Amino acid sequence: MNDSQETKKKAILKASFTTFLQYGFRRTSMEDIASSVGISRAALYLHFKNKQEIFRSLSQDLQNEGLNRAQIALNQKNSLEQCLVEAFESRYLVEFFDSIYTSAHGEEIIDINNSIAADISLAAQTKFEEMLIESLEEAEAEKKISLQKAGLKINEAAELLMLAANGLKIPPPSADIFRIRLKNLIRLFVEAVKSESN
Repeated sequence: MNDSQETKKKAILKASFTTFLQYGFRRTSMEDIASSVGISRAALYLHFKNKQEIFRSLSQDLQNEGLNRAQIALNQKNSLEQCLVEAFESRYLVEFFDSIYTSAHGEEIIDINNSIAADISLAAQTKFEEMLIESLEEAEAEKKISLQKAGLKINEAAELLMLAANGLKIPPPSADIFRIRLKNLIRLFVEAVKSESN
């Protein structure tokens, strides 16, 4: 795929996100998406065969973006607490919370994602857990934390953090509220496992 095609696909995905939020997945037609991006329906079909494929591509694109940004956050030379907060914010694409959760169709979009893009979400969740495990291993090797102090194995700590962070999204919060909850959770975790030498 050349740069021009890739740019067009990105434009289609960006426009489709807005269109799905505006009309809901079920009511959005290929014509609606084509119109929102300023191309003909025939031109849209050159890139995607149907709206399900567009939705899956959009989900994959957003998951990849979140994971890439989370990895950058975990690689920073900041405190473990700050790295973890930024990684989770990136992973969960917090900046989209308000547009999704305040949309009349937000719940439908989440349900559709869990239906037709569940495999994409699961793969991203697994990848993020691997990234967390690696980050916690490094923190333990550098004596920043002692998971043994809390009676946890590294994979258990990563899983616990992910489950807790998922729970912070219920009921659906604003981006600001989620960030506050997340910072409190991560601070509590880091304080609980902080190495005695720190």
